[in-house]
Amino acid sequence: MLKNDKLVSILHWLIIIGCGLQAVTGLVWMVRNFGTLQLFGETAELVRFSGTLQSAEGGDLLYPVLLLPIRVLGGVLPIPWYCLMYLLQLGFGFFAGYFALRSLRLFGGEKRYCALGSLVLLTFPHMMQCHLAILPYSLLSSLLLIETGVLARAIRRMIPLPERYTLRGEAAAGDMALVGLLWLLTSLCSATLFYPGMIPVVGLLLLQLLQMKPGKRWKLLYPILVAALYFGLIPCVMSLARGDGQIKMPGRPAEQVAFERTAWTGAIANPARWPASLRENLGEDLLLSVSKDPDDIREVLEPALEKSVGVIEARKIYRRVARDAWTYYRGDLLRDIRTDLAGYVLPPVITAMQLRGRGYESYAIRNYDVMKRETPLLTAFYVDYGQWWFVVAFLSAAVITILTLLSEKKSAGKLTLFETPMWKFGILITVFLLGITIALTLSGSADQDYKKAVFLTALWILLILRGAFPKTAITGETK
Repeated sequence: MLKNDKLVSILHWLIIIGCGLQAVTGLVWMVRNFGTLQLFGETAELVRFSGTLQSAEGGDLLYPVLLLPIRVLGGVLPIPWYCLMYLLQLGFGFFAGYFALRSLRLFGGEKRYCALGSLVLLTFPHMMQCHLAILPYSLLSSLLLIETGVLARAIRRMIPLPERYTLRGEAAAGDMALVGLLWLLTSLCSATLFYPGMIPVVGLLLLQLLQMKPGKRWKLLYPILVAALYFGLIPCVMSLARGDGQIKMPGRPAEQVAFERTAWTGAIANPARWPASLRENLGEDLLLSVSKDPDDIREVLEPALEKSVGVIEARKIYRRVARDAWTYYRGDLLRDIRTDLAGYVLPPVITAMQLRGRGYESYAIRNYDVMKRETPLLTAFYVDYGQWWFVVAFLSAAVITILTLLSEKKSAGKLTLFETPMWKFGILITVFLLGITIALTLSGSADQDYKKAVFLTALWILLILRGAFPKTAITGETK
């Protein structure tokens, strides 16, 4: 027991010192790069979109709408407009991390420790790069962290204490209104998350149903009406940017999703695999141009094909190409799908492998090249340290958790560490993360990007902090 206590103490201090070094390095990198505009390709498109708020697809409207007043303010204040956006993203990111930590009762909900924990989240390299970039991923990750906190608080309200054995319909509707609002905002930030965003809504409804007494379950009608209202409202708001007056459900037809997932590996990247239907309708020059960048499948190839043969015939070609690619190149496709899934499930580890030349290039090297433009040596140390710290902290937290469980087993004869009604939250958030991961994996081929998964990275860090300090309960009310 004494040896275990000493080991746990050593690992605690290892994690604390590692967190401190990361936070200091991240703050130094932030100061050195605060006045720099990172030159991502998506940035120019977002700035253009913020000037017109019109897009053929609609959807990702929230970030350009926020950019519009920021750009106006930048014209009258003695500070570049993108620096104003950085301040907003940093402040909102810090608040989101603090809110999530307090809601999950990490560090016992102590404000100062939750603030320090939020600083650790804020300064992780992947997250800091997004906070200092004109991209929607900082805002999206912050909204999802807040949604995590809201779900934790809503589920904690269902703890069956005698004085509040049942959940009132009004309280259930209030919780659903907050979750629905965050579903709306995250969908407006990334249309890819519209369908995964249903998971917390449906999960919360099921948990509320179980919490209500049989004779009072008609009151579940309140949160159901709220959820239905958002389900109808979100497509309407997302369609505002289309400019053609049409209201459509978010997402793409199944054959188009299958084409985008399989076409790069099974048809486009290798000229020897070009299907005759694409050669005849698009020409080899366009196919050769598209074969240099998988993003051009959606941005160039599909619009050109639909213009050439019409939408209905194009969908038939999508279906045929996807079917042939799966038939003849299934092994290659499964390998790419596994790689993308791993990249979204555990971004820091897979990104570290990609930066060392293992796996396909993806966006990791391009992101890193943009990040190091102003401070190459500092960035190299910051990124390398952050990735190694993540692995060491994760393993240390796992050892602490195991030793704590063994200690409880010996002293009490049973495990109490995870005896908490919040297991419902754990299941719900896990299914939610699986939904996000699958949606991101199906959104394209050979374009896995850790920037899209910074929320998943943040949750891994929350899990590390939870494992490193297991005696801080997440039950009970937030202080």
